[in-house]
Amino acid sequence: MMKGLPLTYNKDMQEDKEPLFDTYDTIKDCLEIMERLIRNISFRRERIRDALRGGYITATDLAEYLVKKGVPFRSSHEIVGRIVLYAIEKGKELMDLSLNELKGFSDLIEEDVYEWLDPIKSVEKKEIYGGTGPKHVRKMIDEAKKEILKEDE
Repeated sequence: MMKGLPLTYNKDMQEDKEPLFDTYDTIKDCLEIMERLIRNISFRRERIRDALRGGYITATDLAEYLVKKGVPFRSSHEIVGRIVLYAIEKGKELMDLSLNELKGFSDLIEEDVYEWLDPIKSVEKKEIYGGTGPKHVRKMIDEAKKEILKEDE
């Protein structure tokens, strides 16, 4: 119920729906485009793997590794920052640093650090709700498919 409306139909009330209808049209168009895109998309897996190696994307994993070894996060963050700067200066990626180079920043770093620096293993470790782990992503895709099929009935 709206207060203060005249007894006859108020033309101004028609204008409150326009943004809603515009939004609906935009979303509908986007979904139609995405459907065509997804149906015809293909990936060059080797190119994706190569791209994953660059950009220090596992720096956060390295910080988590140090935290699991008992280093407070603030210190871990600082150590990883110095490692990344060192790697940039040397023109190397984190995976390419030797164990001795990494140990120069913390004695807690051991051979197992390379499992934390591998981008593929980094993704696989995130098997939590909303995470990037392949099992969880597959589960969410299956749930989405079920939901879509349910709506089509």
